Amino acid sequence: MEFLNTLWDTIKNFPWINAYLIIKYLFIGASIIIFAAFIVLVPYLWKWKRKYNIRFKYKNKPGEVTPEIQTEAVQQKWQDLMKNAELSPPESLSSAIIEADELTDNVLKQMRIPGEHMADRLDGLNPENIKSLERLWGAHRIKNNLIHISAFEITDTEARNVLGDYETFLKEIGAL
Repeated sequence: MEFLNTLWDTIKNFPWINAYLIIKYLFIGASIIIFAAFIVLVPYLWKWKRKYNIRFKYKNKPGEVTPEIQTEAVQQKWQDLMKNAELSPPESLSSAIIEADELTDNVLKQMRIPGEHMADRLDGLNPENIKSLERLWGAHRIKNNLIHISAFEITDTEARNVLGDYETFLKEIGAL
């Protein structure tokens, strides 16, 4: 019991205000040092980022087809997509429509058409310059119905027409 009394007296007589002030000033000092380091290092790091950050230099204006888009990879992806579409219709045709929509969206992104979703990017295209744009809109709506409406069914003929709409658009912009 004497130990507890001694401990209590030590705690009670401890100069708490001094400990509080020491800790307070340590934290203030550390905050000032961190803030100063931040102010000094940010411009240095910004220069370093600019120096070593490799950015893709666009040689085209947004909406123009570039050689990077007209790669064999897009054509190969399209050929694989069409081969898979013939495996077990109609399920394979539905998945081919979804893949064709993703491929088309990726091409639009590579063309730097702004927008959060494909519909936003399609809105950014000029219908006077792209004759197949309305057909692409219809194909995109069918793809959305396939994804969002569980009871939505599409015939083989309609699915092939939708894939043809995607193909027509990709050919018109020069990606295929």
